[in-house]
Amino acid sequence: MNKKILVIASVLKPVNDSRNYEKTAISISKSGNYQIHLVGQKVLNIPTDSSILFNPLFSFSRLSVKRFFTSWIFLNYLFRTKPDLIIVTTFELLLPSILYKILKSKKLIYDIQENYFRNLIYTNSFPFGIKHILAIGVRALEYGTRPFVNHYLLAEKNYQKEFSFTKNKHTILENKLLKSSVKPRMKRQDDCIQLLYTGTIAENYGVFEAVELTKNLYKLDSKIRLKIIGFAAQKTVLEKLKNEIQNLDFITITGGETFVPHQEILTAIAEADFGLISYRPDKSTENCIPTKIYEYLAHKLPYLISPNPIWLELTSKYNAGITIDFLNYNADKILEQLRETKFYTSEAGEEVYWVEDSYWLSEKSSAVRPFYS
Repeated sequence: MNKKILVIASVLKPVNDSRNYEKTAISISKSGNYQIHLVGQKVLNIPTDSSILFNPLFSFSRLSVKRFFTSWIFLNYLFRTKPDLIIVTTFELLLPSILYKILKSKKLIYDIQENYFRNLIYTNSFPFGIKHILAIGVRALEYGTRPFVNHYLLAEKNYQKEFSFTKNKHTILENKLLKSSVKPRMKRQDDCIQLLYTGTIAENYGVFEAVELTKNLYKLDSKIRLKIIGFAAQKTVLEKLKNEIQNLDFITITGGETFVPHQEILTAIAEADFGLISYRPDKSTENCIPTKIYEYLAHKLPYLISPNPIWLELTSKYNAGITIDFLNYNADKILEQLRETKFYTSEAGEEVYWVEDSYWLSEKSSAVRPFYS
C-alpha cells in the first residue's frame, strides 16, 4: 500500500515537540495510512523512529530576522516533500500551506495551540504599538484563511469561544498527558524539599515569582531546593534569571538556552516534592489550562498554584495543591501547609490524559476525516 504523506509543522516548537510528536504524530502513525514528516526547530538529540521523519528546518530565536524567511523556506519544503495533508501549528505557516493546497488540491488542518492575538497584545514580547499592529494582522490572517482550512484542532476548550472563525469545523483536542508517559514516583535520596518549575521560562509564567518564593521559604528551612527546567525563548529573561540566582546554590536551571526533552521534564516531575504553577494574572493565559497541571496531576505531584478559577476546579477535585497569591503570602503559613496538608485524597481520572489512539483511528471523528479522504 502506498502511504500518503503527512507534514506536521511548527516554527518555534522543537522538531520533537511533545504534542506534535509524542501525541499527534505517533497516534496517527498507528493507522498505517501515512508517512509522517515533522518540521520544527533544531534540537540536539533527535529521536529515532522508523515511522516518522524529523526535519529541523528552523534554527532561530523568536525575534530573529531569519524568522521573516520562514514562509519561503516552508513553501520550498512542501514542494519537495509533496504532502497529501498538512497540519500547521503556527499562523505564519498558513499562507505557504494554502498556496500549496490550492496548487496541488491537498488538505490543510490548523492545530491552534496558542491564542497569538492575546499573546501579542497582553505580553511584552514587542514594543507598544508594534505588538497591536502584529496582533491585528495575525487575527486578520486567521479569519481570512478560514475558507481554505479543512479543519481546526483546538488545544483548549475555551478556544471555541475565543476563535469564532473555527465555528462548525473544529475538534477540541486538549494538550493533556499520554498515560503511557507517566513515570513512577521516585524516593529522594536526601532530606531536601524539592520544588519544581517546569516548561517555558518566562516572566508572565511566573519564573521570578517562583524564585522569590523559594528564597523566602529557604530563609525558614535550609532544606528547600528549586529546580527550574525548560526553555527560555527570550534571552533577556534568561540573563535576568541567571543574575537573580547566581549566588544561590539551592536554585538550579536545566535547559535555558536549549530545549529540554519532554521525558527529562517528566523525570524531574517524578523526582520532585512540589510543583510551582506561579503564572502572573494575564489575559493571554487566563482561559488556558497549562499542560503542567495535567502532568502534575497524572504524577500525583502536589503543587502551589495561582488563583485562576479554571485551574482551581481541577486542583480542588483531587485536592492536588495549595492556592497562593505569589505576590502576597505568608511564607511561614505556606511552609506549614506543605508539611501538614494531605494531598491527592482521590486518584486523577481519565480527564487528565490525552485521548486514546482509537480516537484518531476512528473514521467517525470529524478531526480525522481528512486522513481518510
